[in-house]
Parts: sequence; C-alpha cells; structure tokens
Amino acid sequence: MAVFAGGFTFGTIISLDTSLANFAYISDLLSYAFILFAVALFVGISIQYLLRRHRADELLLFNMWLLSQIHTILVVLFLMAGFIILDVILINLGDRGAGILGLALLPLIPIYYAALSYAEKTGRLPRAVSDDAGAVQARQGDQMKGEM
Repeated sequence: MAVFAGGFTFGTIISLDTSLANFAYISDLLSYAFILFAVALFVGISIQYLLRRHRADELLLFNMWLLSQIHTILVVLFLMAGFIILDVILINLGDRGAGILGLALLPLIPIYYAALSYAEKTGRLPRAVSDDAGAVQARQGDQMKGEM
C-alpha cells in the first residue's frame, strides 16, 4: 500500500498546478505524506528482514515477536498519518465530504488489526498444519478437484 500511496502522492506533487491559491501549503502537505508513505514502506520491509531466518512453523521468541509487533504498529501509524494528511488536503481543496469520510473511516484500520489479533489469540483463526519441511498440508476436503 505504501508503494502505491507514495507513488501517487509523488506524482501529484510533480503535476500540481502552481497557480493553485494555496499551492505552497498543499505541496508541503503532499511532501510530508510522501515521506510518511516512504518510511512505512521501509519499516514494512524491515519486518521481512527481521523474520528472514524464521520458519513459519516455529514460534517466535518473545523479543522477536515484540519487535515484529512494534514494526507492524509503526507501519500502520505511518500509513494512517499519511492518509490523514491526504484527507486534510482534500478538505483544503474543497472536497470536504470525501476528506471527512476518509478521516471517519481511518479508525477502522486499527480496529481491524485489533480484531484480527484477538481472533488469532483466541483460536478463531487456526493456523494451517505444516510438515517438517515447512510445506502446508491441506486438510481433507480442502483439496481442489482433480488433485485426488
């Protein structure tokens, strides 16, 4: 998401009409949003780097789990901050309804994340079983037709 949001934001900065009444303010906000999206991208990539030697069927050590959770929260916060700025820009450009709707919908992101985490912790989202080689085994009945 950060790649697309950052790319569109950067493209908008470049193509912004300089005759716009509040050009300097809007271009500054777009620049800040772009930076937030870029930081979210690199923090997100660092999660993959942290977990590069971890097998999917192994439990994470507490320190690694905590560090991964902190990185994930940071990615969500940077993305949300970037979209808050974009919604403020919409409001300043006269599209008040879309900007307010965007701001109203943003709290759904952490709510979704919290609900998903709760479902995982309470066993409502069970993990797939994997063999010793790390391959995911399909349960009986989950196989596609023709594979039997």
